[in-house]
Amino acid sequence: MTYAAEGLENAELGKEADAESVEPDENGFVIDENGVLTKYTGDAEDVVIPDHVTGIGSYVLQRCNPKSIYIPKSVCEIDPSAFAENRTISWDDDFYY
Repeated sequence: MTYAAEGLENAELGKEADAESVEPDENGFVIDENGVLTKYTGDAEDVVIPDHVTGIGSYVLQRCNPKSIYIPKSVCEIDPSAFAENRTISWDDDFYY
């Protein structure tokens, strides 16, 4: 897994405006046609990102404050602001990037 490089195009990691116009699935995820998680509206303590997600867009998990987040191996890009203002995540000891 690599963190998204500075200056990465919004098109690659989803656009917030596009996420606003799409209804979340039953678990609160909005995933675009490229497999990028563009919004999360759920309130689970333990967020499990679906296995087919390939990227996590900007501010997706902002202020949702889950206890933990499972990021599948399919995710290869994470926007640096994806977890902005999120103070309650417990990172697994086996977390690598």
